[in-house]
Amino acid sequence: MYLNSTYKKLLRDIADATFNSKNSNEYLSFNREDILEIQREKLTKLLRFVKSNSKYYADKINDDFEDDVLKAFYDISPLTKKALMANWDDVVADKEITKEIVEKHLEDVKDGKLKTPIYKDKYIFSASSGSSGLRGLYVHLLDGMVADCKFVWRTMEGIDDEKYDLKKNKKVAVVASSTILHLGLILRGVVEDDTQLLVLSADMKANELCEKLNAFKPTHIRAYASAVKLLANEALKGNLSITPKRIVTGGEVLTAETKRLAKEVWGIHVLQHFGTTETLIIAAESFANEGLVLDEGKCIIETVDENLNLTDDPEKINKLLVTNLHNYTLPLIRYVIDDIVDIMPPSDDMPGCRRLRSIKGRSFNYFIYDNDIKISGYVFDILDEDRKVSEYQIYQTKHGVSINVICEHSFNKDKYINILLSILNRYGVKNPSVDINIVDFITHEQTGKVKHIIPLKINNT
Repeated sequence: MYLNSTYKKLLRDIADATFNSKNSNEYLSFNREDILEIQREKLTKLLRFVKSNSKYYADKINDDFEDDVLKAFYDISPLTKKALMANWDDVVADKEITKEIVEKHLEDVKDGKLKTPIYKDKYIFSASSGSSGLRGLYVHLLDGMVADCKFVWRTMEGIDDEKYDLKKNKKVAVVASSTILHLGLILRGVVEDDTQLLVLSADMKANELCEKLNAFKPTHIRAYASAVKLLANEALKGNLSITPKRIVTGGEVLTAETKRLAKEVWGIHVLQHFGTTETLIIAAESFANEGLVLDEGKCIIETVDENLNLTDDPEKINKLLVTNLHNYTLPLIRYVIDDIVDIMPPSDDMPGCRRLRSIKGRSFNYFIYDNDIKISGYVFDILDEDRKVSEYQIYQTKHGVSINVICEHSFNKDKYINILLSILNRYGVKNPSVDINIVDFITHEQTGKVKHIIPLKINNT
C-alpha cells in the first residue's frame, strides 16, 4: 500500500515522541495502591475540568465532588454510544470542536480533499465502523496516541525485543486497515528510526500478500487476527516463506485455533492488544507476561452485567465501562464498551495493573430466536478449527444460520450442516435451518476487518 508523505510524517512525528522522550511507563512497576492513587489524582483533575468545560457533565457532578471523588465518579451514569451521539456537542469540552467540524473534516479526508485526519496540528478525528449498528465520532489529541504507542511498542514490545534479542535488523509488516481514517493503521505503523516498515491492506488477495511478505521477510507482524490465520494457512500450503519472531494482533478476537495454527507454523505464541476507537489502547501483551496488561495508569476499567450493574463475576460480565483519564477533549466517563473479558490479578513483574486472561468478543454478537432463545454467535464458530477453511462469515437467519465459506475443495460441507443443526436443536430452535455457501470472496469492512458473526438485527435478513 502506498504511504503518502502526510501519513509518513504523521508516523514519524508520533514515533519521535514515542521513542525519543525520556519518560516512558514507569508506573507499570508500581504496586496496586500506587496505581489506584494515580487514578484518583487523574480522575480528580478530569472531573474538575469537565465540570467547568462540558455542558453534558456540568450538572452531573456536584460542586463539592472533591470531598469524595470516587463517590462522585460512581454517581455518573454510564455513557452509551447512542447517548454520546445524541449529546455530542454537549459532551465535548473544547470550544474549537463541534460534531459538524468533525463530520466535515472526515468527509473531506474520505473524498481526497484533505490528506490527514489531523485537525489544527493537535486533534485527530476518527469514526467507528458501526459494527454495532451505530456509527460513532471521536476526537483524541496526538499526545494520547503517543501515550498508547509508548505503552504498546516502547514498553511491551520493547520488553520482548530486549529480552529475546529481536531488535537486530528489525522489519515490521502491518496487515490491517487500508485507510488513514482508521486509528489502528496509525498505531500499528509507529516504529523506531532504524526499523523498516511495510504496510499492506488486509483485504489484499492472498497471493499478493504472500508476494509482498516473501520479498520483505518481516521479523515482526502487526495484523488483524483473521489476517494472521490467512497467512498461517498460506505458509502451510507452501505459498509463504517467512520466519517472524513476534506477531501481535488487535481489532478482532484472537481465537484459540489461530494461536495454535501460528504456533505450529512459526513456533511462537501470538500476542494481542486490546483497544477501541473510543478509548484507544486498553491492554497489551508481551512474551514476559501471562495475559494482557491493562493500562490502568491511563484508564479506569469497570466490569458490568447486561444491566450495567458492577460485577466481578466472570459468568455475569457482559460489558465494560472505560474512562480514559487522558482525553479532556471528548471526555468519555464510564463509557460503555460491548466487550466481554475475563480479568485476573496483576503479575509479579507489573504488580499494579490487572490483566485480561481473555477477550471473549462483543456482547451484541448474540443470535436471538423466537421464545427468547439466546445463543452466542461464537457457538457457531466451529469453522475456525477447520484448516480447509480460510475465511467465513456467519449470518443469523430467522430459524438458523447462513454461512459463507472460502475453503478447499475437500471441505466437508454436510458434516458442518449436521453439527450446526444439532446445536440449534439442542438450544430449542424450532424448525432449524443451516445453509453453507462456498464462495470466492468474503466482504471486508472498510477498515479491512472480517466480521465473522452477524446477528439478525444487524444483517436484516
